[in-house]
Amino acid sequence: MNIVKLQQQISLAALLIASAAFVACSSDDNNCGEQPVETVTPQVYNLTVSASKDGDEADSRAITRALSLDDDGINATWATTENIYVKNGSTWATGSLHPDANGATATLEGTLSDITIAANDQLTLQFPKQGDMTYDGQVGTLSDIAANFDYATATITVDAVSATGDIITSEETATFENHQAILKFTLKNGEGSAQPSNPTAFTISDGKNTVSLTNIPAATYATNGDGVLYVAFPTAGEAKTITLTATVGTDTYTYEQTDVTLSNGVYYVITVNMADQARSLASATTDDIGKIVGGDGKIYDTKAAAEAVAAGNAVAMIAYVGTESDCTHGLAIALRDEHSVPGDQDILDWYDAEEFCESKAPVAGGTWRMPSVKDWQYMFIGCGADQPYNDPTENMERSFSGLASKLNGAGGTALPNDSFYWTSTAVGDDNAWCFYIAGDEGDFRAAPKSNGCLIRACLAF
Repeated sequence: MNIVKLQQQISLAALLIASAAFVACSSDDNNCGEQPVETVTPQVYNLTVSASKDGDEADSRAITRALSLDDDGINATWATTENIYVKNGSTWATGSLHPDANGATATLEGTLSDITIAANDQLTLQFPKQGDMTYDGQVGTLSDIAANFDYATATITVDAVSATGDIITSEETATFENHQAILKFTLKNGEGSAQPSNPTAFTISDGKNTVSLTNIPAATYATNGDGVLYVAFPTAGEAKTITLTATVGTDTYTYEQTDVTLSNGVYYVITVNMADQARSLASATTDDIGKIVGGDGKIYDTKAAAEAVAAGNAVAMIAYVGTESDCTHGLAIALRDEHSVPGDQDILDWYDAEEFCESKAPVAGGTWRMPSVKDWQYMFIGCGADQPYNDPTENMERSFSGLASKLNGAGGTALPNDSFYWTSTAVGDDNAWCFYIAGDEGDFRAAPKSNGCLIRACLAF
């Protein structure tokens, strides 16, 4: 075969193959390799809805972002710079709504994306922030609450969604409801003087909800005035015992109020004399007899108040204020006996008993010791006994009922009837005085130091 003719035939065959391939590709696009991918534009929704306050205007319900004060309470007004966020079920939309005007009423409008919305869906509107409602991080000013913690929500039902993404709602107006009360605290010194206390930390708790302000900036008091704090607090909707604690310098103060009901959206003005509830032992007066000494070395009105403070707990009851019993300022009796094994009623000899008392956990401003005869007598006197102090004699009787009654009222453990308690007062080398309890009375008796008696420490301060 002629070489040139063969080459022409091969070229013609190649051309025919290429043509066939071209025809096949033209007739079936699916066999032609990569094709352009159709771009789907995410749905964008448009929402416009009027917004109103919840309840009577006279309630001063703070359901909007811009908060200000007048003589009647909090004024709540919309601001065009605010964001109202939207979620469907648990999904938050990208974008937010904005008030169309500053003032008490407004229309909220905006565009939403990254979410699917259909007829009959219930949408939640929330401000000031997306996500879970959290009250941590408050600094104590009204402007901070308005910007970050005055949560309110409204629910609207979707009636239809137009082809252009306009959301039509069943409700003409979105009615917002608060999820917290706003409280203004003015904290005073114990005497209620004009000079208040400026805490660096403040906690309010109702046993269910707790809100803590820590490291409160000095600018808070420059803005509010000395001793004034604003706190947004989620309410329980029922009567609760409210406990407040404040840290001022190295001191911790506690205040407790029972049967308090806080309502959502309501503004409360509260003045608290914090230092009346917790003071250093050195400030104790005779009016404090029967009050509680905490493990932090402060005086509290009640055992519960002392135990509410993280820094300490209830350890003793003030039984005497004065200097006659070899103490700098007074005496407090431990709320319970000493036990080497919790729950056991220890009966120890005199030597071990004295060591046991002195080894108790230290309390700021006071010193634990086993009560002397003089200590016991002055604690009786401080709690109402009318016998004067006397050096002990065998079977010398003293009224015990006043101390027993105050100890019971303070939540302490009673000193049981027909029992002996050691004193630290020795009688010669081998004996020491103990106090025997017999009903409302008691008497001092000398006993060998090797005998076993109960132990109740006292705190000298």
